[in-house]
Amino acid sequence: MPDLAAITAAITDHPNDPARWSALAAWYAGRGRVDGADAVRVLWPNMRDCLTAATLDATLDELAGSARLLGDIARQIEAGREEPDGWVD
Repeated sequence: MPDLAAITAAITDHPNDPARWSALAAWYAGRGRVDGADAVRVLWPNMRDCLTAATLDATLDELAGSARLLGDIARQIEAGREEPDGWVD
């Protein structure tokens, strides 16, 4: 599996490619960071959209600080909940 620097470089080069984001989710999962993996897997379009205002490294730093909440929200979205717990309008 590629290292994190290779994965983030690939995402930076091609942010619209879901396979690259999937590789990032797998990287997190492979290190036991399930919340981060779930958040990336489900919320990557939102993260991609943030890249116009911030670098990928800054976006991933934000993910690290909110991984538990974002992971919970991602799992609730996947389960089909209309409004996940902790959702802020």
